[in-house]
Amino acid sequence: MGEVKNLPATTATEQKEITYTAADGSEIKLTPDMVRKYLVQGHGEMVTMQEMVYFLNVCRSRKLNPFIKDCYLIKYSQNDPAAVVTSVDYFRKRARAQKDCKGWKSGIIVKAQDGTVKDTNGLFQEGETLLGGWFEAKPDGWTDPLRLEVNLRGYIKKTKEGNPTRFWSADNQPSQIQKVAESQGLRKLWPDEFQGMYAEEEITQGDRNGAIDIATEEKPDFAEAVKEFDEKTKTWPKNLKQYLKVCANFFKTSEDDVKQGAVKDIANFEANFNKWAALQAQKKAAAKEEAKPGPAFTAAPEEEMAPGECPNTPGNTYTKKHCDDDCKDRDGCPTWG
Repeated sequence: MGEVKNLPATTATEQKEITYTAADGSEIKLTPDMVRKYLVQGHGEMVTMQEMVYFLNVCRSRKLNPFIKDCYLIKYSQNDPAAVVTSVDYFRKRARAQKDCKGWKSGIIVKAQDGTVKDTNGLFQEGETLLGGWFEAKPDGWTDPLRLEVNLRGYIKKTKEGNPTRFWSADNQPSQIQKVAESQGLRKLWPDEFQGMYAEEEITQGDRNGAIDIATEEKPDFAEAVKEFDEKTKTWPKNLKQYLKVCANFFKTSEDDVKQGAVKDIANFEANFNKWAALQAQKKAAAKEEAKPGPAFTAAPEEEMAPGECPNTPGNTYTKKHCDDDCKDRDGCPTWG
């Protein structure tokens, strides 16, 4: 880990803790301050809060354990974005869990002494020249397989003296470049699972004062994806904000991460949003109907009674209506006077 200098004072935001259970069963507690101090290779003080939040959300949503090097952050230059570095074993494990995964193959590309270029599964014989690595897979439902090849030259890490590092020594280069091809191939097949994550073998350290390059396919522009989502949904109903919060809470990620994933298939996202909005409208209407008061109860007016007992049937008192309508002796009745 690089030396950390001039670390800024810890703020309340830096102390905000997330907790989750990693895939290996470990209970993980992380704060931005912990990551900045212990889980950044390079200069922790250069990592922005946006990059920090992204790393924390990646760890939690993918159930990574950074303390056993499932992943960590790399940042050597203020001008370069931080990179989330992930072990190749994690790539393999998550790739096998994809529903359309039917396996894959990888190996190295070598040039024989007679000039013939061929693929091998990793065998590199004396007299042959190592050119690069290859990856091939055909997910379920694909018509043609994906074939990916990478050149060796751009990935060999070197010491200050210009010699290959121990991990990129001549004996290790075949397995290292095979891992690069494998990581890139798996990410290209399942970008939603691995976007923004790189295997350590893909990171190359250049000569620009320790700055790093991610020698790989073009990195996705997170900010541009969020901006594109906002533009496409600017006329949508206001409850989209509520739906984004629901999605972010459900997937335990940020709303910007939801936007970045949604913009890739905005039609499907819109269909799901409309279903959710319709369900919310139904719930709201049902609650409103349930809250309506029932018909007002009106007590029947109390009927006027005769002022005394009926002289024809002593002991009984009748209503005025009965006396007026049914009694033939009503006129001159002593009870009524």
